[in-house]
Amino acid sequence: MSSIDNPFELQTYFDKSLQELGITLPNKIEAAKVLLRYYLGKIIAHPESALEVMRSVDNDVYHKVNWLNELGVKEKKFVGEELGLERLYTWYRELQDFEDEGMLLYYNDLPKEKQKQKFNEHLVEEAKVLKIKIDNEISLYNT
Repeated sequence: MSSIDNPFELQTYFDKSLQELGITLPNKIEAAKVLLRYYLGKIIAHPESALEVMRSVDNDVYHKVNWLNELGVKEKKFVGEELGLERLYTWYRELQDFEDEGMLLYYNDLPKEKQKQKFNEHLVEEAKVLKIKIDNEISLYNT
């Protein structure tokens, strides 16, 4: 088939191919968790890049879906709560504020570079905890 074929026909053949192969596509939250697991692995493997990776999480995962409308989330109290990101966002926001020379809420008794180091350490630790949780959830999807 080609790009000039009827899109409905393309979709029908695509769906039938998936069915024939026994492949089930994940829903949006499952897909987001798979992508998030990838990014969490990057944070853990490369702690020096944690802030940049969290920017990717924020842009490529969190802000790609209207969680309240699309997933029927009734109420949102914390940013990223749907994916378990709220604790990571605490340290991500602190790192952003550090970079922007904004008001910092934690470790104000430490020198600037020590503050940044602590924020980064917390971000990596929270990434490890969340990755374990998501690994377990994803293994449940696949069984």
